[in-house]
Amino acid sequence: MNPKHETCGFCLRKKTIESINTLETHLFSRENRRNFPFSYWYGLLIVFVLGCSENENILTFPEAPLSTTLKSYPTLSDPNCRKNLINSGLSREDADSRCENFAESGQTWHRYLSASSPNKRFVFLGDTGTRSATGQPTADALKVGEKVRQQCQGACQAIFFLGDNIYEQGLKDKTDLQYLKRYTHHWLSPSQQIGKELFFIQGNHDWGSIFPSRARAQALHRAIQLELPAQVRGSAHFWEYKNEDLRVIAFDSNYLVRQCSLIRGQLSCPTSKLNPASGAAINLENLRRLYTHSCPEKNCRSATISVGHHPYKSNGLHGSAGNYHDWHGFSLGRGEAWKKVFDEIITQHSSLYFSGHEHGVHVHHQKQRAEFLSVIVGSGAKASPSGPKTSKGSLRHERGMVLEAFCRLGFAIVDQTDRGLRVQVFSFFSSDSSSCLKKMQSSRRAKNHDLGELVGRDDLRCRSWTFDSHTWKESPCAKGKDDPKGIGN
Repeated sequence: MNPKHETCGFCLRKKTIESINTLETHLFSRENRRNFPFSYWYGLLIVFVLGCSENENILTFPEAPLSTTLKSYPTLSDPNCRKNLINSGLSREDADSRCENFAESGQTWHRYLSASSPNKRFVFLGDTGTRSATGQPTADALKVGEKVRQQCQGACQAIFFLGDNIYEQGLKDKTDLQYLKRYTHHWLSPSQQIGKELFFIQGNHDWGSIFPSRARAQALHRAIQLELPAQVRGSAHFWEYKNEDLRVIAFDSNYLVRQCSLIRGQLSCPTSKLNPASGAAINLENLRRLYTHSCPEKNCRSATISVGHHPYKSNGLHGSAGNYHDWHGFSLGRGEAWKKVFDEIITQHSSLYFSGHEHGVHVHHQKQRAEFLSVIVGSGAKASPSGPKTSKGSLRHERGMVLEAFCRLGFAIVDQTDRGLRVQVFSFFSSDSSSCLKKMQSSRRAKNHDLGELVGRDDLRCRSWTFDSHTWKESPCAKGKDDPKGIGN
């Protein structure tokens, strides 16, 4: 029997797996959670009893099968890959590059080198995959795009999307693919003048809502490589973007959160390969080489940005690395191994980390680690309130949170200046901010605010930090109203 259909005590056929995916979608709709709480939890129990634990999540290089509802893409061994892309209108050079790069990456590791450009601005935002009932980007998602366009004015080189690109279960059929095409076209349209390149990383929903599937994640990889415009990148679990002044190292944090663990303080991952050239396993030393292989000098840290879907420190609904929560205290992976990677690698080799997952805007900076800034901008299409109370009745409280903007949409812009990197973090109200803030009314974070007055303003708020002399220091924003605290502080 195919090992990818092995289960915890059961052997399920593919049709059963597809039925479970359908049940997942039905269970996690807002309407069912609100109107049928008993059937929601009863159905959730059924899903976990019958669930699949797919061995294909191990990062190996043989092709994982695509859902049959997607078109047949060229495979690594397909001799018609180049021919098909040329017939679709690509030049011979582009076809050679795309087929070759796709084969070399193995969908696990890839490097993108950017040509010299006068544009030194980069946008970061996450969790943009919420759609309307008609399958279009929501009004809030389009509002975020418009705010980004106003700030960029044609001067932004690249947009980095921080995961959860397609809710709720990733790229599973042609409807999802058509949505992704429309959404990327919106960002790349010459009339919008937003960005020239788009980069995607995987979020937990891109792997599937409950049972993470690498096949589902790879469907997005293949669509990026073979279906979307050439300016769309990110067809690997780990990748590096590099120009003459800046590096961005991207992690598919889902694999490290859900597949890896700590055993006696050591990182333990399923037997797998990270880089097809070196055949390296996923361990701390080889993850560290992601940073040191192309830039061994110590001063590279100041111009290195790390990105992933899961946050480092957070007071939001999901919490911090090492103590993640998914639903009502239940966790599909607490992220102890991911925290180990943070503490020993990411914070030591980069100056800045961007993530999503939490649907808000948060910045973490501690004096003891003044050279490292962690930014959450996971409200690219929807916003959420603060995290739940702990067992002792108090709210989660991570030290070093210098900005917490709950119930607000947002994004961040990084500028490469002569003095170093500058980060501007923007936030503004969503269409649902009023009801979101009411959920926080009982907490100290929102009880003193006039909610009607707050939501009635279409204010764009900004906080800014500059990396100067190996330290992040707060600085005035170039555009937008300065926000000394953020809603919820």
